[in-house]
Amino acid sequence: MKLIILFSLTVILISWNEVHAVTGGYEASLGQFPWHVIIYGWEKDRKTRICGGSIIDPKWVLTAASCIGQSSKVIISAGRVDIKDHNQGMDYRAEASDIILHSGFENRGFQNNIALIRVNETIAFNNYVHAVELETEMLSFVGELVTVTGFGALNDDKDYESSDILQYAELDVQSLDECRKYYSTNLVNDKKLCVSGYDGISACNGDNGGALVIADTNKQVAIFSNGRKACTKGYPTLWTRILDG
Repeated sequence: MKLIILFSLTVILISWNEVHAVTGGYEASLGQFPWHVIIYGWEKDRKTRICGGSIIDPKWVLTAASCIGQSSKVIISAGRVDIKDHNQGMDYRAEASDIILHSGFENRGFQNNIALIRVNETIAFNNYVHAVELETEMLSFVGELVTVTGFGALNDDKDYESSDILQYAELDVQSLDECRKYYSTNLVNDKKLCVSGYDGISACNGDNGGALVIADTNKQVAIFSNGRKACTKGYPTLWTRILDG
């Protein structure tokens, strides 16, 4: 068994793409999810919030490869749950020095949708900023209670306005057959996890790249890859496993 993030990777130049918050979730408290980061990109001299990610090491952040695009610069921000509160916690910001994509990544089908970002300054860990523990066992996880986090959209308005407060929700892992009811066959395979959505609660646009962690251990098992446009309709979402069987 091998971690996907440790093999079959290709180094690329820094660039980012606009991606398609947790709807129906709760507001996170400071330090509750110290691994969660906001990823910003610059497009046409304008800073844009594009993805989430997770700290896995003082120099590395894990995210979705589908976040990569045309930005001239990438900034990682950690240690805050309120984007507008500049006095909150221990706000850490650093630029990406390089980005590594899984060599088998296919944007059209979101296959092997995983990437690593190396930051140019070592991340100093504290009560508000810390690495997530990665799951090392290849299990089905079906039926497990999991936690999703993100600053993504709060509703299905056409502009998908992102949240300024970090949101979280607890959902459960479902069988891949459940996701096959809502997604084409090329999107669903054993390198993905299918996570429930119900009563208006779901990961949404802007949450891409964020960590899926087991609720009772806080170990990361997957990365938010993609979902349907109607986040509040109760559709399940697809997550890329961090382990390759």
